[in-house]
Amino acid sequence: MTTEHTTDEKHWFAARIIGGAVALDKRLASDGIRCYRTKYAPAIIFIHCTVKYTTTLMSDCWGRLYFYLDPERKHPACIPEKDMNNFMLVTSVSDELIPLGEVSEDFLKGDRVRVTSGLFEGAEGVIKRIKGDRRLVVSIDCFTAVATCFIRPDFLEKIED
Repeated sequence: MTTEHTTDEKHWFAARIIGGAVALDKRLASDGIRCYRTKYAPAIIFIHCTVKYTTTLMSDCWGRLYFYLDPERKHPACIPEKDMNNFMLVTSVSDELIPLGEVSEDFLKGDRVRVTSGLFEGAEGVIKRIKGDRRLVVSIDCFTAVATCFIRPDFLEKIED
């Protein structure tokens, strides 16, 4: 999540909401800011905006909205577009996901794969055995992840790093 970014370019950022979600939704809509929420990470809102806008939003929503920070730079961490699109694809097409919440780095190690067919076609992640089945784990860095239902092995292709 340490992608370089400029102050006038839009990127995805993640923030934890502590109350006032309805007011925040209205504010973002009135400012023409795109956002994404999923029931699999209910306290997190993903906001597509500029770095400058995150600064304004942090000061206006002090105590109710906390952006996840880049540990090296100490400012809101930019989520790569590819990772965000992958996460939105998986969380928007199925009601059979297992929310994993905040996950450790060890949990995300394994064979990287791409789904080539079926409901999750195009999604990329790591294959892990969860609840007795091999499942695709899709994450945004280490702060949130979901696991899909079983995906047939013939629907998967290994991605070389």
